[in-house]
Amino acid sequence: MRNMLKNVKFEEDASGRKFVTMAHDEATKNHPGGMNDVASTEKYARMYETDNENDGYRALRLYLSKINPECEALFQYPKRNWSVHDAVWYENRPIGVNKLDAMMTDISKEAKLSRVYTNHSVHATAITMLSNAGVPNRHIMAISGHRNEQSLAHYNTRPSTQQLHACSDVLSRGLTNTSSSSQSLLQRQSTSVYGTRPEPNDQVVVVMRPAEK
Repeated sequence: MRNMLKNVKFEEDASGRKFVTMAHDEATKNHPGGMNDVASTEKYARMYETDNENDGYRALRLYLSKINPECEALFQYPKRNWSVHDAVWYENRPIGVNKLDAMMTDISKEAKLSRVYTNHSVHATAITMLSNAGVPNRHIMAISGHRNEQSLAHYNTRPSTQQLHACSDVLSRGLTNTSSSSQSLLQRQSTSVYGTRPEPNDQVVVVMRPAEK
């Protein structure tokens, strides 16, 4: 992870839109490396520049412009005394593995977020968001690095709020259509029996009489 800095690449696609990607990924849970792993763990994840001046693309650009050039690690300790106008905001000292492992947890607590996130939960949240948005599994796998489609199943075990809304709308439309169809059928039956079509505001009363003995 300390050597990720050299793998960060800023590029443009065929349409001229700017994005940042990783030229080669470090060993991960999905690709641990070693003799039994594939030679390359490249993924197709891209973070594109948007119209938002605070987007991830610009934030990463700013961060990389302020890290200490004497340190090859991507994550560095911030200087204790620094100014926003300084050319360098970080020390020539990489953040340790234990500190990195607890990074998202520390950020969550410091920012007083509604829940405490972990490094893995952020990754899982991204996969869940892609799945909820209807992105095909094969595309998610190309981005996340998962090799088995079955491994994506536990990321999306519960429907999202938007999906629950969609399910409710489907059932509501079905009930509405059924009610409309029943009313139309009753009006057609009334027309055939009485020779006239009831007005929209008329009430149709069905009288049941006992069968003759």
